[in-house]
Amino acid sequence: SEALLERYAPLKVGQKAVIVAKVKFENGWAGREKTLAMGATGTISSVDFAKGKFWFDFVPDHEWWKDHEGNEHETDSPHSDCLSEKFLAASPEA
Repeated sequence: SEALLERYAPLKVGQKAVIVAKVKFENGWAGREKTLAMGATGTISSVDFAKGKFWFDFVPDHEWWKDHEGNEHETDSPHSDCLSEKFLAASPEA
């Protein structure tokens, strides 16, 4: 239930978070290396619990994408990425 998620989740919706573990970049994650690098900050937009762990939708503060020539561009409409609790911690800047 939402109340249990709110009570036990290590991060809450709206909280600032930082990536603290290396994310594997396979399949649909290709091109997200800079956006989801260790130390990247963002905001938690939703929380869930599945497969024995907490999962968070993480909206990065800065998001880059690569064009077909490999050039990086920053976007002003970031997406959310679903990451498990092992990848995120509360941001010390929060």
